[in-house]
Amino acid sequence: MAARAPRLHIKGTRDGLVFYFDPNASVEELLAALEERLTEGIDRLAERGGPTPVILHFGTRYVPEEVLAAILEAFRSRPALAVREVVRDVYRKDEVEQMLRRARMRTEVGIIRSGELVESEGDILILGDVNPGGVVRAGGNIFVFGQLAGVAHAGCGGRSRLIVAHDFRATHLSIGGVHAEAVPPEHYGRGAFVRLEGEALRFYPIGALRTLDLGAPV
Repeated sequence: MAARAPRLHIKGTRDGLVFYFDPNASVEELLAALEERLTEGIDRLAERGGPTPVILHFGTRYVPEEVLAAILEAFRSRPALAVREVVRDVYRKDEVEQMLRRARMRTEVGIIRSGELVESEGDILILGDVNPGGVVRAGGNIFVFGQLAGVAHAGCGGRSRLIVAHDFRATHLSIGGVHAEAVPPEHYGRGAFVRLEGEALRFYPIGALRTLDLGAPV
């Protein structure tokens, strides 16, 4: 019978150690293998002085929080090792649902009138105008294929995003909590977009969108 592949592989790097956990092993096998490897090498690591940084890499294995807590506890009892990062290539159901909500684009067709509020955790696309007094609030980007004469708040989750309008006349806008009370004269009534750069909002002609990667954070 062929020997079973190691349940735990440890790789040394310039920055410390990476622990790779076998995605096919049971939780009991993983914990036993971890305890065995830590016991084998702990004295040698302790001689080096100072804690050795550790990355725990679980790959595509789903790791319940209680299992992760047990693994972290095994390291806490060994001061020669310090876990700096946990890498998991899968997500919990609630994490996936949250990402989908943020990625989803809400589309509104028509006029957003005074007193109306349109909001989304993701992007918002308005196929129409936003009248004075209308409010658009998005966790992501805001795109207005019409006149933006109301209020627009993008990046409400703290992420830097864009506000784009084919006719920019907003009375108030913000991105990631940074506010602007007026549109610069050279962009007022024109196709433009605004983005957060450092601690300030910067306006650009709408044609400059071609230079941006809209699939990446901005």
